[in-house]
Amino acid sequence: MTSEEAREKVTAEIIELFDEKAVIDITEYHDKLHALYDALNEYEYDLSGDDANAYDLLLDELEKIKEDK
Repeated sequence: MTSEEAREKVTAEIIELFDEKAVIDITEYHDKLHALYDALNEYEYDLSGDDANAYDLLLDELEKIKEDK
């Protein structure tokens, strides 16, 4: 295998990894999620950029879990 072929193979594998979805199993912690949601919802400091986006996404997902109960 040439170095060019090796590079192409590695590139293809990296692209495949980026396309995979992450799955987090929270079954074990399901009963603690309400307290986590409450604590995060009362967070009083300002967030911006990626921190704010991650915070919003996490709260949205926790709200969906609370609604599914």
